[in-house]
Amino acid sequence: MNTCRIFLIAILIAITWTAVQAQSKDGIVGGVVGGAPTTPPAPPPPPPPPPKESKTAPKQKQVDGSVQERKLIHRVSPVYPPKAKEAKIQGAVRLSAVIATDGTIKDLKAISGHQLLVPAAIDAVKQWKYQPASENDKPVEVITQITLTFTLAN
Repeated sequence: MNTCRIFLIAILIAITWTAVQAQSKDGIVGGVVGGAPTTPPAPPPPPPPPPKESKTAPKQKQVDGSVQERKLIHRVSPVYPPKAKEAKIQGAVRLSAVIATDGTIKDLKAISGHQLLVPAAIDAVKQWKYQPASENDKPVEVITQITLTFTLAN
């Protein structure tokens, strides 16, 4: 009977030990597979450097075409397109222009006008030069509209 009792106790100890081992990971009851880390975690990466001062686009201001026309210092007249002359096409071409801080034409788009007249108007206005604009002693780009009128002489 003693032998039986010892045997049962040994079995209970073995079962309990196995259960404890199954619950423990790396010898820590309730631990995580892989156990406690053997090396400390890596420090967080350093913060990114502050953004470099980038060149931002100059401020733009809207100016009426008649006001901006007074600041025109170099004007090139458009060449009347031969096909438009032959077809007796005349009329106005309206352009939207961005004048750069140095007074040159930076961007130019047709708003309206006959398709035979628009390219000649754009080619001419691209060569125009204006007195540079400023606001609070800082250079600014100017957004304006330009109208060129094509008329045939009789």
